[in-house]
Amino acid sequence: MKPIDKTERYTLTELIVRNLKTYMLDNEMKPGDKLPAERELCQTLGVSRAVLREALRSLESAGLLQIRHGEGSYVAAHFFDPLYEQLNFIQLMEPKRQSDMLGIRYLIEASACESASRVGVRAWDDLVELADRFEQSAGLDAASRSELDARFHLALVRTLGNRTLEEMTEAFLRLNARFDDTDEAHRAHAREHVLYLNAIREGNLELAKKLLEKHLTTNCSTPRP
Repeated sequence: MKPIDKTERYTLTELIVRNLKTYMLDNEMKPGDKLPAERELCQTLGVSRAVLREALRSLESAGLLQIRHGEGSYVAAHFFDPLYEQLNFIQLMEPKRQSDMLGIRYLIEASACESASRVGVRAWDDLVELADRFEQSAGLDAASRSELDARFHLALVRTLGNRTLEEMTEAFLRLNARFDDTDEAHRAHAREHVLYLNAIREGNLELAKKLLEKHLTTNCSTPRP
């Protein structure tokens, strides 16, 4: 990093943000790595702590940093968290867009049906285990069941071998998470997982995609603030 040139055509906060991004890239920082202490950053950049903190908060809002009070600032592990917040707010403002979000989720997961049908025995057993764990989770609270459902669907997307798409998918899974209100609804939900997996295993991808579409359009919740 270098001291801030306050004559450049950016606000002071924007200049600090640009400098901090350059620092993270130049030092090949990874998720979980810690930035230098605020005092050191202020001295290096030649700015006040108040302005520095504004820049750090900006990077946190962008999903690039995680600020742990009393500990420092760390490179974020979940870069797509802001995507979820933005999409969820859009759904709340324009509820009709929920079908658009479901459509995107469907396209992502449907694209994974073929790759899932080709996985090895161990990977397939993992998918079956996730489906079984969800089926056996009737006694758990709704949030725990919803988390198991998300893990199942995310594991299918993971078969594409695209880490970025996998991380994006997490945002869409959270957008329309499933919360079963009754034991009967939970059993029906679990049965849909089994039918879906069976169609994939048999190579009947057309049926698998139809089952997925039905599963998403009938079982996902409305957006929440």
